[in-house]
Amino acid sequence: MAIQPDKPKVRIDLLDALRGFALLGILLAHISHSFAAGPLPNDVHTIGGKIATGEVEKIGLYKISEFINAAFVNGKFYPLFTFIFGFSFFLQDRSFERDGKNVNLLFLRRAIFLLAIGFIHQLFWMGDILMVYGILMLPLMFMRRLGNKALMALGLLLVFNIPGILIEIYQVHAHARVGAEDSQQADIFLHVISKGSLGEIFSFNYMNLGGKLKFQAISGRFFITLGFFFLGMLTARKGWLSRVTEMKNKVYYIFLPAYALMILLQWLTMKLNYADTTNNLAEILVGNIIISLQSLCAIVLYTSFVAILYFTNAIHKMFKPLANLGRTALTSYLMQTAFGLLLFYNIGFGLFGKTSPTINVVIGMSFFVAQLLLTNIWFRYFNYGIVEWLLRGATFWEFQKLKK
Repeated sequence: MAIQPDKPKVRIDLLDALRGFALLGILLAHISHSFAAGPLPNDVHTIGGKIATGEVEKIGLYKISEFINAAFVNGKFYPLFTFIFGFSFFLQDRSFERDGKNVNLLFLRRAIFLLAIGFIHQLFWMGDILMVYGILMLPLMFMRRLGNKALMALGLLLVFNIPGILIEIYQVHAHARVGAEDSQQADIFLHVISKGSLGEIFSFNYMNLGGKLKFQAISGRFFITLGFFFLGMLTARKGWLSRVTEMKNKVYYIFLPAYALMILLQWLTMKLNYADTTNNLAEILVGNIIISLQSLCAIVLYTSFVAILYFTNAIHKMFKPLANLGRTALTSYLMQTAFGLLLFYNIGFGLFGKTSPTINVVIGMSFFVAQLLLTNIWFRYFNYGIVEWLLRGATFWEFQKLKK
């Protein structure tokens, strides 16, 4: 009975730390591609911004790093980040109701703010996700009362991208999977990164906004994102995340199988050699299933890993800075973009194509450590991150005290 009052705080700490850890993965995924979140010519390999030669690809260390990157980093942290968003959405919903607030109005304001911030962010960088979150908050508002079984069924249906698979099958029969303008767009985007001005970046990203949203819909990314929102909400409802913290001596039994399954799924991916442009319906189906399983497995893997950090006394001191970073997730996410553009694009140091994957990872890890330290100092004097403070102000139509 003595530990009952601590359970909610432990759960929130784990959620914040998970969000902070997701930011690390997102940073590494972006920096390994030199923050090139758009189409590039086929002969330009953006792993570290370097043009990969045949000799480099034969090096064992390169192959190992590529396997690790593909299995545990690329595409593995946005599902976690999205899942956490859905989890937090449920907590906010309950908090708003408990305080007698107009829930729909508050969520509508929050969605509009995310859309606005996401649109501005999109002008600087094509890889923005906040605008997508803002758009999907609208259906989420009206579907948040679905029962648990409905949330589970619909969440899995969307996470496994069934609507997207049906669209892909239609495209195969309509011979419409590959766009004719891709090559030209790739050349323009390469110019924008390596030689473009800030105005050219804005112009390119604005002109391609419609194409990005169309891709999100046709590829099924919208559906997948909404599916992870639903699963995050369901997890919060059922209290499953808090149960992880109760399994102090059993977390490894979750972590190790998930780790082994991630390796197996990546090995299968390499064996199948699935390509995004394939017209083979069996490959489309199997490829989507494997990607979805990897995403679900990544959530289990990293949740259990962060729980292990929490329960390991020797490194528990690292947990609080990670949780603090998670409390400033929006601010920190935007800071990462600013850092990436300054580092790799022509408007900054212009290092695109000049740094190796190893150097990029080292730089990324160093910047992440700096973010941890800065956030820890920040919370000595302030109550919220800057963007989080603005979001609360936009949501409640009232700005709370920023400085302690």
